[in-house]
Amino acid sequence: MARAFLPWQAFPNPPVAAAAPAYGTPVRAADGTAAVPTGAGEALLPRLIGLFTVLAAPPVSGAVPRTPVIGPWRIVHEGRFRRHGRPAPGVWTAETVRCPGCGAADGPWRVTCDWRVVVLGCACGAETREHGLAFSEIWLSSAVDG
Repeated sequence: MARAFLPWQAFPNPPVAAAAPAYGTPVRAADGTAAVPTGAGEALLPRLIGLFTVLAAPPVSGAVPRTPVIGPWRIVHEGRFRRHGRPAPGVWTAETVRCPGCGAADGPWRVTCDWRVVVLGCACGAETREHGLAFSEIWLSSAVDG
């Protein structure tokens, strides 16, 4: 949420407070491989795998769907989208997303999400899925700016 309250377009390296939470140093086995987090976490995995397999499976003919039907999310966003990366601890990068057709960066962008892929459409008619943005980044940008 810190990201939503900062003017990210003005800072290529956001303040440390905006960084992802620190989860500590991962535990390593003697040979350097990542150790199992906890026995309890490992015990949950088979049940979680089973649950998500059932939820992702197509419904049985005539049965009520297991998950609600959610329509595509659409919005028009006036402004820039910035793609942020963290190549090293304490180092942030920022790159403005540009239209692959005309090179425009300021929008208006037609944003469509069908819950599998997010498509950015430019006023020139070009569309792109190769923007590198996560749904949460697009949603926060459009919610804060729009």
